[in-house]
Amino acid sequence: MSYDSFQAWSRHSANSQAIDRAFSMVARAGKQAIRSGNKAEQEAYTRLATLALAAYMESSVNEIVWYYSGLREPDRYSLGALSVENRWRELVRLGFARRRGLSSSGVPEALQFTDRARYNKVVEVIDKRIVPLANARNALAHGQWEFAFKVSSVIVDAERMKTIRTYSLWRLTLERNLLKHLVRVVHDLVATVAAHERDFDVHVRNLNAANERIVKGSRSKWERTMMARHRRRPSGVSPS
Repeated sequence: MSYDSFQAWSRHSANSQAIDRAFSMVARAGKQAIRSGNKAEQEAYTRLATLALAAYMESSVNEIVWYYSGLREPDRYSLGALSVENRWRELVRLGFARRRGLSSSGVPEALQFTDRARYNKVVEVIDKRIVPLANARNALAHGQWEFAFKVSSVIVDAERMKTIRTYSLWRLTLERNLLKHLVRVVHDLVATVAAHERDFDVHVRNLNAANERIVKGSRSKWERTMMARHRRRPSGVSPS
């Protein structure tokens, strides 16, 4: 099958930009719901923002897969058959293999110490942040907004419900920031010559900082601050 890799990449890039704009609009509406104390609207916008961020996450990985100076054609098509979380993992594996002249089956075992530590760090972020987001998306996209189910569609899946409910607009905003740092790491690994070696440590520091904000931050404090600012806002001034 012939294709124009630049055109494929540019289309995925356009999708990412459109989804990112949609996330911003939904998050803005959700913040206003928080300020006004409308719990029902807040929950609805949170679910929509979760779907938007998950869509952005998938479009972003496809954008890297199809970057015109990156992977070989067979690798691109093999990645397309995987689940989105495994697409991220395999993309990292292929990136290190390509960079070090190894077969993908040799990663991470055949990597040198520094590369293996880098590989493990990126996969850890994928497991901790991408996998739960993909699971939440799978449930929400199938209409499971209040109750998530196991395969039978009868038995409630308590673990998946817990995952969905961990996503708030506060957390989604921070996860969006973290995802953008992850995209930079994986893009440099797969598609560049020098940037991975030059910038990896900086990108990982940014990833760690973004993750720390999620782990140590306070949703309730963030929401209280927005509500307090709303109460102090002069009449006729729109919130940002």
